[in-house]
Amino acid sequence: MDVKVLTSNNLVSLSANYSLDQQINFLKSEKNSYHGIDLTLDKCLSGAKDTSTNKYSNFYLSNSEKYTNILNLDALEVPSNYNFVTYIKVSEAPTTYLAVGDNIFNNSSQVTFIDSLSDNSFFLIEFNFDNETCYISNTSDVTRYLGFDYMNSQFVFLSSKSEDICQFSYVYDKPNQQIVFYKKLYDKVNYLYFDQPTSTLSFRNALSTISFIPFRYKNVFRLRKDYYNLSTALSSSNYVYEQSLDKSQLQVDTIKSTSDYNSNFLFNNEFYSINPYQDANLNLNLINLKNEKTVNNEQSEGGVFFNKPAFKHRYYDSLFTGVNQEKGNYNIGLGYAGYSISKTLYSDSLNYFHIPFNIYPYQQLNVNDSSLIISGAIPSDTPYYSDKIFKTLNDYLSSSPFGNVTNTQTGSYLCTWLSGGTDPNEPGLWVDRYYDPANVSYYDALTESSTALFPDTNFDQISSNVGVDSENYDIFDKISDLSFEEGALYAYHHIGNENCKSFVNGLSGNIIFDNFERYFDKFYIKQDFVEEISFDGNYFAKALDKSLDDLSTYDNFSVTFDIYNDDWNKPFGSQIVGNYTNKGFGIYNYRRITPHSITYYLKDIFIYNTQGTLLRTIRHDNTIINIQKLEPNGEFLVFDSTANVTKYNYIGTKLEKKQIQEINNYRITNFYSYGKYVFILNGVDWYRMDSTSLEIKTSTDLNYTVKELGNTFNSIAVKDNTVCLLSGFNPKFVDDNVYFYTERILKYFNITDDSLNDKIEVETLNDYTFDNDGVFYVIFDDNKFAVIDQFDTNITDSFPNLSAQTGAKYVSLDNVTGNKNSFGKNIDLISEFYNGDLLDNYLTVYSLSSNGSINPDTSINLPFYSRVKTDFTEISSVTDGSFTKINTAYENVRNINNYNYVLNNYDNGKNINAVLRLPNIYNVQTYEEATLSYPLSNISPGYHNMTTSLDTTKGIFNMFIDGILVDTYGFQNTKYSYGTIFDNNFYIGTEPSYGNNKLNENLQDVNYYNYGDFKIKNFYIYNSPLFVYDVANIIRSRNEIQNLNFELPTGKRNYIEQIERTFKFKLPGRKSNLFNVRLLDTGITEDSIQTDISNNIIESIKDVIPANTKLNKVDWEIE
Repeated sequence: MDVKVLTSNNLVSLSANYSLDQQINFLKSEKNSYHGIDLTLDKCLSGAKDTSTNKYSNFYLSNSEKYTNILNLDALEVPSNYNFVTYIKVSEAPTTYLAVGDNIFNNSSQVTFIDSLSDNSFFLIEFNFDNETCYISNTSDVTRYLGFDYMNSQFVFLSSKSEDICQFSYVYDKPNQQIVFYKKLYDKVNYLYFDQPTSTLSFRNALSTISFIPFRYKNVFRLRKDYYNLSTALSSSNYVYEQSLDKSQLQVDTIKSTSDYNSNFLFNNEFYSINPYQDANLNLNLINLKNEKTVNNEQSEGGVFFNKPAFKHRYYDSLFTGVNQEKGNYNIGLGYAGYSISKTLYSDSLNYFHIPFNIYPYQQLNVNDSSLIISGAIPSDTPYYSDKIFKTLNDYLSSSPFGNVTNTQTGSYLCTWLSGGTDPNEPGLWVDRYYDPANVSYYDALTESSTALFPDTNFDQISSNVGVDSENYDIFDKISDLSFEEGALYAYHHIGNENCKSFVNGLSGNIIFDNFERYFDKFYIKQDFVEEISFDGNYFAKALDKSLDDLSTYDNFSVTFDIYNDDWNKPFGSQIVGNYTNKGFGIYNYRRITPHSITYYLKDIFIYNTQGTLLRTIRHDNTIINIQKLEPNGEFLVFDSTANVTKYNYIGTKLEKKQIQEINNYRITNFYSYGKYVFILNGVDWYRMDSTSLEIKTSTDLNYTVKELGNTFNSIAVKDNTVCLLSGFNPKFVDDNVYFYTERILKYFNITDDSLNDKIEVETLNDYTFDNDGVFYVIFDDNKFAVIDQFDTNITDSFPNLSAQTGAKYVSLDNVTGNKNSFGKNIDLISEFYNGDLLDNYLTVYSLSSNGSINPDTSINLPFYSRVKTDFTEISSVTDGSFTKINTAYENVRNINNYNYVLNNYDNGKNINAVLRLPNIYNVQTYEEATLSYPLSNISPGYHNMTTSLDTTKGIFNMFIDGILVDTYGFQNTKYSYGTIFDNNFYIGTEPSYGNNKLNENLQDVNYYNYGDFKIKNFYIYNSPLFVYDVANIIRSRNEIQNLNFELPTGKRNYIEQIERTFKFKLPGRKSNLFNVRLLDTGITEDSIQTDISNNIIESIKDVIPANTKLNKVDWEIE
C-alpha cells in the first residue's frame, strides 16, 4: 500500500469566492493542522443540508442562515464626480420651482419659476465633491446649462457648457436636502436667490447678507430626497407596511419589518473554474431560495411557527440532481417541507372547510392566534357586516367527519365574529357573540353593536347574569374561545362588495341628497351629470335647498363624497362644500380670502369688491369711529361715537345693536380683532368682546400674557394668548412680530424674545402692508410710496413701471395709482380666487385725488380705488363719483381688505377643514363653533373619501378621511339646533353668501370664487350621523374586496420544486421599450422636409431594430 503524506504542497484547501463582484466576500476562518496543512473553513458551506455532483457541477444546499452570517460587503464610496437628477425648490416658499422658460435667442432660454413640476423643472446637478463645484442642466428638449449672462447681467439657460459661465459653487446640507448656490461675479462672491417681486433668479453680494442667520431662506433651495444611499448592509428581504393615507409614501414599521432572516441558499460551482495551483478559489454562484413562498407559490403571513417569521413557509432539506455521476437530471430539484396549505375563502360567500387531522405543531389553535386577521379578514362593529365563523359542534368521530371537538358551549351562542376598533384598518379581535333569545331576536343579535366585552372565558359565570342584568347581558361578547381542531368542520362568511352594498342600500331611507342629477356653469346653464364633476373655475353645483328641520328629527346630518386632486399642496378653493356664512357648515381649504373692501367716512360705509366696484353704501345712525371685520364672508362690527356697536352683514342688513358702557367716555379707544373676539383698548383698560353675542369681559376676568410697550397706550394687538398694549398706532401682526408706528418710526416687537427693532423712519405713516413673502409696501408723507424686500433692502427702483430713478428710495403715489395729486389713505393685500385661480399678488390702494388741481386744499377730492399688481405691471383705478373737500377724510380706516386678520387666523391652505357653527336653541345669539382639520400633506394624489358627521344627540362632530377618524369635536348634547342653518342653499365648488346667493353674485362678478383643479363624485347627504363602520362600509362598497387566503396548518408535508432556469439579478438596460432618434445640425429647417424625412425613418427603421422596441419620435435639434 502506498502511503502518501498530505502536506500543504500536495493538498490545497479551496476558499469560497464570488468572482462576479469582488466587493462581496464570503466569511471564513483559517485552521492549521498538526501536520502543517492549511485549511479554509467557509461559513456558507458549514452545516450544509445536502450536496450533490452532476453535470460537471457541485451543488451545496446551505443551512438556514442570514446573509450577514455568511458574507459581507466592502465599504463603498460616492464618486467624486456625482450626478443627481432633482427639482430645485425655493425653500419655505409656497411650491415654487426653478424652471427653463421661453427661448430668448441662439437657443438660450429664460430662467423662470413655476408652481408645479414639469419636464422643464427637473435638473441634472453634476457635483464635483473635490472642489465643491457643480453644473446645473435640463434636457427636456435640448440640453441647456444654467449660466450667467455677463452682458445683460442675468441668469439664463445656455446650450453650451462653459466653466466660467456655468460652474457654480455650493453649500450642501445633504441630510436635509438643502443647498445654497454661489458664484464669483464681478470679482465678488454672490449668492443666488429667488427674487419674489420679479419671479426671477437673482444674485446678492455675500457681504450684504451678513447676519446672525447664515443664509436667508430665499437663498436656500431644496432638492428632492437623494436615494443614492450607500450601505454595507445586506438583506434577504424587507417586509414593509404602509401606515398612511398617502399610498404614494411607503412608511416602514420597524417593529414588524424584517430586513434579514434565516433562509436557505443554493451554491454551485463548475469544475472548469477550479485552478488550485493559481488562486485556490472555489468560485461560487448563489441563489437565495423561496422560503417566504407558500406551497401554492404565494406570499402570506400564515406561518405556523411562532419562533419563525410569520411569512416563512418553506424549509429546504435536500437536493435532487441525479445520482453522483457525470450526468444527471435535466432540472435541479429542491426538496422542502411545508406545514400549511392555502384555503381560499371567497367574498360574499359562506365557505365550508375541514381542518386536517394533523395540525402539527398544534393540537388546537385559537382563532385569535390564527392568520385570518393578517390575511385580510374584515372587521366591523356588528357581526352582520364583519367576517364570521361558525363551528359544527357534533362530536361523533366514528360515524361522521366532524372531528372530536371540545369546549362546546350550551346556551344561545350566535357566532364568532371579528370585532373592530376605532380604526377599521387596524386588526380586530375575534369575539364570541351570545344573546338572550327571550328578549332579543336573532336578527337584532346579528346587527346590534356590542355593549359589553368580557375577557373572562368562563361562560357559566357570565351566562348566570342573563335575565338579571339585561342591559349588559341580553347581548354580550367575550374574547373568543373558538379553536381550530383536528378534523372539525367550519363555515366562514367573508364580507364582500355585495354585503357592503346591501348595508349602503339600508341607509337609503336616510338619504336627503342622492348624488347629483345636474350641475351648472357660472352663467347658470345646466350641465348633465355623468359620474363626476370636474371643477375648473367654471362650474358649481347645488345640494339642499330646504331646512334640515323638515328632513331630520334631531337635526343630525352626514355629508360624504369622493374628492380628487392631483396636487393637494396647491390651494384649490376656499369653501368647496357647504353653506357657511355667519352660521352653517362648510368644508374649507384656503380661507385667507379678501372678498370685500370696506371704507367709511363720517356716517357712511362703503363696500367694494376688489375690482373697485362699489357694491353698496350703508348709512349708519351716528359718526363711525371704527369698523372691525372678522370672518371674510361673515359679519362686521361698527363702533360709533355714541359708544354703540352695530353688527352688519355684507349685503347691508343690520343684525344687532348694543351699547358698550365700558367705553362711553372720552378716553382714547382702539380696536383689534383676533379669532371671534374684538379686543378694545380704552385708556389704560382693555376688554374682550365676543363678536357673536356682543358680550364683553374685562381684562381682570381673562387669562392672557400682557406685553406693555410704553407709558401711555394708543393701540392694542393680540396673537394667540398674548395681548400687546402699544404706545404707537396702526398695529399689525406678521408671524410673531407686532408692528406699530410711534415717534416717526415703524417698530416691530417680537413677542417670543421681547426684542424691539426699527423697520423704517418717516415723517407721517399713512398705511402699510406685507405680502405673503414678507415684502413690505408703505404709503408715507401723504403721497410717497416705497417697497422694501424681506431682507430690508429698498427695491423701489427695481420696478420699471414705477419710473423710479436708479437709487431712488421712494416714488410719488401718483406713479402707483395713475392719478395726479394722490393723497394716500389705505393699502392692503388682495387674496382671492378669480377664474378658478388663487391670486395673492395684487394690492388695494385707496386714495384721494384732486385730479391735478394746483391748490389741493380747496379742490374737490375724488376717492379712488386702485388695484395694483405687486410688480406694478397692472394698474387700474376707479372712482365711485363721490367727493370731498377734506383731505383728512378716510384717515382712520385700517385694514381695508382685512388681510392681516385672515393671515393671522387661517392657515395657508395646507389643511382640509370642516367648520360648523351651531345656534343655541335656548339663546339664538350664542353659537357652538367647531373646526376639524387634517393636513393635506398626508394625502396622496388621486381620489379620497371625505365624510363629516354631526350627532347632536350625543354631542359629536367627526371628520373621516378614507374611513379613518382623523379629527373629532365634542359639545353638550341636545343644546344646539342645526335645522335652521339649512335655510341657506348648499353649494359645491363655489362660495355661498347671504340671501341664498353665491358670493360672486353679491360681488356682481361671476368670475369670483368659483373653484378649480379638483373633482367630486358619489356625493350624498344623510339625515343621520355616520360612524366609523358606516363610512367603512360605504367605501368598501365601491372598492373590490378580495378573496381571503387562509393558511391551514397541516403538519409536515414534503414537496419538490424544480429549477428550470435562472435569471441574473440586475438593473434593466433601459427603462422603456420606446426610444427617440435625434438628428443634430442637419441644416434642414423647413417643416415639410423634416416631416417627410421623419416618416421615412419611422418606416425604414422597423427592419433593423430589436423586435421588442419601438421608435417613439424623431427630434430635430440645432446646436
